[in-house]
Amino acid sequence: MNISTWLDEELSRRLPDLRRTGEGQTLEFKREVPVQARDLAKEIAAFASSNDGLILLGVADDGSVLGVPNADRPDVRDAVV
Repeated sequence: MNISTWLDEELSRRLPDLRRTGEGQTLEFKREVPVQARDLAKEIAAFASSNDGLILLGVADDGSVLGVPNADRPDVRDAVV
């Protein structure tokens, strides 16, 4: 699986370490894109009010990369935002 389809280059390099480190105060894994934008907005708001952080979509709680189906398509990426 090519997991760097639309990740930036720096994040692509850091991804293995982030996966090993696991979730914490500054890192959240989301197995899939939340159906309700509000659910993702709550995660973003939590980081914005406390720490800088990353939310990795398409990553399971154990750090395994599942990917986001069709993430190479602009309409799918735009739907996440």
